Amino acid sequence: MLIHEIIEKNALTMPDKEALVFEGQRFSYREVNERADMAAAGLIKLGVKRGDRVALLTGNKPEMIFCGFGCFKIGAMLQTVNYYYTDSETVYVLENGGASTLILSDQYLKYNYAEKAPAFRPYLTDPKTIIVTGKTTPSGCLSYLETLQIPLDGEAKRTLDERKAAVAEDDDAFLVYTGGTTGLPKGVLVSHRGRYAVDESWTYALGLNSGDRYLLSMPLFHLLPWHIVVGTFMRGGTVVLTEAFNAKESLQLIEKEKITCLLGVPTVYVYLNREPDIEKYNLSSLRLGITGGDIFPKERFEESEKKLGGGFRLFNYFGLTEAAGDVTTVTFADPREKAVTTIGRPIPGFEVRIVDNNKNPLPPNEEGEIAVRASWFRGYFRNQKATDETFDKNGWLYTGDLGSIDVDGYVIYLGRKKDMFITGGNNVYPAEIELVLQNHPKILRATVLPVPDEVLGEVGRAYCVPKDGQTLTQSELLSFCKQNMASIKVPKEFVVRDSLPLTDVGKIDKKALKKEIMEEKRPGSEKKNT
Repeated sequence: MLIHEIIEKNALTMPDKEALVFEGQRFSYREVNERADMAAAGLIKLGVKRGDRVALLTGNKPEMIFCGFGCFKIGAMLQTVNYYYTDSETVYVLENGGASTLILSDQYLKYNYAEKAPAFRPYLTDPKTIIVTGKTTPSGCLSYLETLQIPLDGEAKRTLDERKAAVAEDDDAFLVYTGGTTGLPKGVLVSHRGRYAVDESWTYALGLNSGDRYLLSMPLFHLLPWHIVVGTFMRGGTVVLTEAFNAKESLQLIEKEKITCLLGVPTVYVYLNREPDIEKYNLSSLRLGITGGDIFPKERFEESEKKLGGGFRLFNYFGLTEAAGDVTTVTFADPREKAVTTIGRPIPGFEVRIVDNNKNPLPPNEEGEIAVRASWFRGYFRNQKATDETFDKNGWLYTGDLGSIDVDGYVIYLGRKKDMFITGGNNVYPAEIELVLQNHPKILRATVLPVPDEVLGEVGRAYCVPKDGQTLTQSELLSFCKQNMASIKVPKEFVVRDSLPLTDVGKIDKKALKKEIMEEKRPGSEKKNT
């Protein structure tokens, strides 16, 4: 089945069912489909062909969903652009992706794209079209409302029907850029077939249904939020979209909109738990939340379930942009201990195994690199070198993540392979230390990175953020670590800070901390302890 056929089916079978909510605006499945049709017809008139890339540099707005499904209907690829990119990174992905059309917001949060729009035009391919949503349309650009939201006449409908008939399941639907080891983002291709297969398996595993209402705050330039959008629509549910995550506003929306499902990295749930008035909100509608992308200590995991309602269950997952979303997940049927301590088992369609440094499979309970395989993997766009480095000839994707698989087939996540360091000849995994530190009663969040050592080669430095009203000392942190982990894992240095840099999805930004460490080596620089 094709992605856009999901909303077309719902528009026929449940036309008045609420599909999308955004800041007081409510769209039924009929309205979502109609607006996607208008976007598709407008793109056809602008010369967008099957296989063309249409880049979207917008925030979490309904327009992004309408334009996305409009692209799917005509066989074009939706190329999402991270609005946190620098101008040079944006230029790179536009050039590498070869987008012919750029749709952007006039402004979003603190970013004013209307001013930058003309500067991006040279990096597009013909016809170099720029469409702007919002109130301001710069000279030489087109208005979203006047080009992509015009009702279809008979000829436009016939042309759209012809284009839809030509779209195939193996046509690429998404081009999404992910971080690269060289510093340049890598373009990941996801086909209609891949997107549909992952979402069908995942929504079935978690029992999503037409009564579910998913609160979505994660930026839509990532692939995972589209996993939520398509999956929720697939089951006839409702997506409640917000521009960005805010803990208090999220709690208000959960109560007002009777939210049943949440998505977020562990930090999101920590922020929700920390809201001082959380008890005053009616959160009884919540039934499930999914979390991944970082280590979630058992104590915080169980705290989230307790504070977010008696019927709320939290599920770990493991996902990749390259895999179009979830690879493994915990489900309601899994034993409670597995739900708390593992990232679940592979969803249908995926194979997962653990390999050693020579890519040889390892037996249960042996630690190694997580490798993943599925029939719809597409590799990286215009980057054969990265494809060859990540995928082997048999279709296995080597994730760079460390883990093990127990005798029951559940995957245990141990962290990123590149984060591992060697202390005196011993492999040390920061994720294991972080898990212990985050169970300290005074610590809100913690991360561990290696720093050079003249004797041992590398040793660990722990960065810790105390909970509100708490203080942490070097001696108590050292004592706690010595009591709870092997001596080779105990960090040699501790840095206590009020906050740590975060990525756009709320994970601790280790790149920023690594940069600080590198700068410390320079003459005259000082360690930034507080």
